[in-house]
Amino acid sequence: MATEAVLDSATTVALFPDGAAPASATCAFFSPGGQQLATPTVSIQSIGAAGVSTVQTATDQTTLAVDNATGISAGDRLWYTSVRGWAGPVLVSEVSGSTIVLESPPPGTARAGDTFRGLRLTAPLTAADCSTKGMNHRVEWSVTGADGTVRTHQTMVHVVRVQFSRDQIVSATDAARYLSASFPAYATSVDGGHFAALAYRAAGRVLRMLRASGNYPHLVGDQDAFQDAGLVALRLECAMTDGLVPGGYDPGLYVSEQEKHLAGMVRQTVANMWVDRDDDGIVDTETEVVQLYALTARRM
Repeated sequence: MATEAVLDSATTVALFPDGAAPASATCAFFSPGGQQLATPTVSIQSIGAAGVSTVQTATDQTTLAVDNATGISAGDRLWYTSVRGWAGPVLVSEVSGSTIVLESPPPGTARAGDTFRGLRLTAPLTAADCSTKGMNHRVEWSVTGADGTVRTHQTMVHVVRVQFSRDQIVSATDAARYLSASFPAYATSVDGGHFAALAYRAAGRVLRMLRASGNYPHLVGDQDAFQDAGLVALRLECAMTDGLVPGGYDPGLYVSEQEKHLAGMVRQTVANMWVDRDDDGIVDTETEVVQLYALTARRM
């Protein structure tokens, strides 16, 4: 999803590249019209000793003791390389001392001698870089991986008056509350990182539906109004990702019903609410506060 930068304020844009751990990277910041505005210096996440953290023991496939956990935090995405030759990204759920708990197992069997490397790239944007309000600014990245391959990426940046927080739709706490009430046995088997991942994807569903309808989230007047839609999106995410469907429901029908319910909730929430479509900070009741209309159809 795009990064939202507050007008006339410094911000940091982050990227988690794919394919390999990054060895070096450069980037440039562009306006919507294609004008290069800045060339920020890219920083690569440094972890462990000299950028590498090595697995000492594997309690199970998600709980791993490493030689040095410096620089590793919950929520980090890291590049995992096996002594058997395979590699892939992993998400850190918890860190306690030198023990790392992953949100899900790596794409293979974890063993002693496997290594972690940092994936996160960050590029600072100054207040001057963010001095012009508008959608679809972008950061173009050129990343050289540890495998020697150069890969390019793009991150969209919207310079806005008011940011929109995903937690206003659904948070990790909301996910934990829902699972604890509806699927208590399952809730006790997962950790904080899993709740956070469910909430992140559920909020993303609502944000994509808003943007698809032309209602950019940061332009919506009452951002707290999407909490009900967020709960429906969370049910969908639990059903489609974790296979959690209430007893007595056909899984396919349940997902279909929740998708329709979510679409209806988003339409109802946006209806009769101020959406500052021209982003001028002024309420125009004729064009920016639109009611939800219903048509009655009769068979003749």
